[in-house]
Amino acid sequence: MRLRHHAGCKHFDIFHGCLLYADDILLLSHTVNGMQEMLDICDEFACEFDMKFNATKSVAIRIGSRYDIQCSSFILSGTEIKYVSAVKYSDIYVVAAKCFKLSIDHLKVKFYRVFNCIYHEVTAPNSELVIVQLLKSYCLPCLLYASEAVSPSHSIVPSLDNCINRAIVKIFHVTSSDCVQTIRHSVGLLHVRDLTEKRLKFVNGLLNDIRFTRLFLVH
Repeated sequence: MRLRHHAGCKHFDIFHGCLLYADDILLLSHTVNGMQEMLDICDEFACEFDMKFNATKSVAIRIGSRYDIQCSSFILSGTEIKYVSAVKYSDIYVVAAKCFKLSIDHLKVKFYRVFNCIYHEVTAPNSELVIVQLLKSYCLPCLLYASEAVSPSHSIVPSLDNCINRAIVKIFHVTSSDCVQTIRHSVGLLHVRDLTEKRLKFVNGLLNDIRFTRLFLVH
């Protein structure tokens, strides 16, 4: 509550300067001075309730036209906070850049790791369709993680979709892109763009359902 009355990001007068998930705290500010002011408030709160933030596990990242320009360091609990080129929050990697940008390398690594495990375990003859179903159940969630919350940009989508193409090539031993697309259509493997839109539509439908809203508020 204290942060709401001080510096921090706002959108249409709604405060978005502090995001909380479990024990992870994400502070957002338009200015360096504003961020330091928010950190000072956190320090005051910690002292009042006999707590201490672990500044050695805290990092700072800049997004904007001057993201790569050196500026003053932030101080938390008497310790300087390091600037980093990428930060992980709830298994989402945000990259320092001129505009909001995500890293998807870890999603692709998880996808291939799970897919390779499935591919090498399923050894029965004519098991291609079994592998495809397992891919849908276990691999696609890795690739689409949090896409309903942070939609992948147009530049990221082709790279994610190519992971599915490469899996189809390995399963069915085809090389032609036309064959790959035909197989994907036949087995119901949509383009990543369409998959993310379906997930977002589903979530929006839940949020607009008054029954779900009441249940969410009760719990």
